[in-house]
Amino acid sequence: MKSGSAGMYELGELSSKWRTKNVENGHISEWDGEWFHHFRIGGYKCIEWLEIATATSAQMSAVAHVLQRIKVPTR
Repeated sequence: MKSGSAGMYELGELSSKWRTKNVENGHISEWDGEWFHHFRIGGYKCIEWLEIATATSAQMSAVAHVLQRIKVPTR
């Protein structure tokens, strides 16, 4: 099974932007579209939540598919 960042990276033009909230200091990051570099092993120890923005229904479906595949709950 591929990681979530690899799955998002492979979406190509359907890839989305994301931002996070740091659990230690409450900082909410700027929106970013680069999935591979930021989510290497151990790169998410301080994340309280991750928000993913989608612009189209096709993008939303593609992102939801990746999240379901790696068993990440969504709302």
